[in-house]
Amino acid sequence: MTVCQRLAVAALALGASACLGDTGTISVNLLTAPESALLDSVERIRLTLSEPRTVVEARRKNGAFSLSLEAPAHGDPGRITVECFDFADRLVGYGASPEFSLGPLEARIAVYVGEPLSVQIAPAKLAVGRFEVGSASLRYGAILVGGRGNDNSARGEVEIYNAYDHTLARGLDLPQARAGAAVATTIDGVAYVLGGATTEGTAQSGGWRFDTNVAPSGAWSDLTSTAAPRAGGRALQMSLTQFLLTGPPATLDAGQAAVTPLAGALEMPRAATVVVSAAGTATAIGVDQRVVRYRGGVFDELTAPQALRSGHVVLSTTDGQVAVLAGERDGELSRDAIKLDPQTGAVTVVANALEIPRKLPAAARAGRFIVLAGGISETGLILGSAEILDAETLAHVATVPMAGPRAGAVAEPLPNEQVLIIGGIDGRGRATDVLELFTPRPP
Repeated sequence: MTVCQRLAVAALALGASACLGDTGTISVNLLTAPESALLDSVERIRLTLSEPRTVVEARRKNGAFSLSLEAPAHGDPGRITVECFDFADRLVGYGASPEFSLGPLEARIAVYVGEPLSVQIAPAKLAVGRFEVGSASLRYGAILVGGRGNDNSARGEVEIYNAYDHTLARGLDLPQARAGAAVATTIDGVAYVLGGATTEGTAQSGGWRFDTNVAPSGAWSDLTSTAAPRAGGRALQMSLTQFLLTGPPATLDAGQAAVTPLAGALEMPRAATVVVSAAGTATAIGVDQRVVRYRGGVFDELTAPQALRSGHVVLSTTDGQVAVLAGERDGELSRDAIKLDPQTGAVTVVANALEIPRKLPAAARAGRFIVLAGGISETGLILGSAEILDAETLAHVATVPMAGPRAGAVAEPLPNEQVLIIGGIDGRGRATDVLELFTPRPP
């Protein structure tokens, strides 16, 4: 039996002086990885409220900590960060909440505290081990859809990870089991599940709309679609309601719950991302054996031969560029990272950005950091490490251990700047139910 260490550290009292009785309390608990002894080493805790900026500290007394904050219930968003220091005053733990409304309410928030720049086991597990999971971020966490189990059969489970309390809630199963479905989400908590493959590996067309707001477990409805079958694809968000699908060219209009094929268009590679310019223009860039660009409803190709590879990932950087990482080039796994200008196609090569060359890692950007977790080595081994890169320069920051090897996993950024690493195949070749969290270091 695994146990998550929990510690109640603070009560945040909220009050609006102009309105008698407009008060509330937010209780803050700390969570760590199962079986972790991190909190046992903590001598001092610093808790910071972002708005208005308020900092309180407490030292351990009789094995416990007691902190309290008072703040106006102004209704604006704020967040809590927690820093933990040991007896030598070294920072040994860090965590943050997503933003929440500082209004007159009663609530509980759990902050997951991990070692800074670490990947550690999350407090929750998948209902069943799966790989080829479809996933997307939600404003309060992430949605995890379908996949394949140990017998290679397509699965129908739908689960939602809540970053406010680090629990995993079960939603209504998919109308039909799917592996490798593309998932799109909107700010109002609605998910769109597109395509995917059956147990036999047959790609499917069409999809469904899933409203996570319908109690108790969400509600499904059909999408309108005339698009080609697809599996293993992604949905790239171009605006609040418009998405470009990788694979057979098509767009999703979330407002109309409709998927429309794009006749005569280029196919967007699965390894793709979206960057938004200072003027608000969204550009999608995909990379495989060519670099495909989509902006303003128009496809074209960029000439960037240094970027071409397979088994890689493509992510946006914090300065509006495109990072091409990991994967295979000219028959060898590459340590080099590529930084691509989405407007001009200009390429910057960051030599030896990866300490361990790998293909097919799970990858996501978390604030100032990019995480590449697991994957497959040059010799075909499944890797049990994660590489952390600077999200602007692509410089190597750290290589850290994971709970175990995994490949074929997916990674989703959470609204507290952690990254959730989901499923995949473990070192024994079995589908894993383990979730892990990357924790950054404080700004």
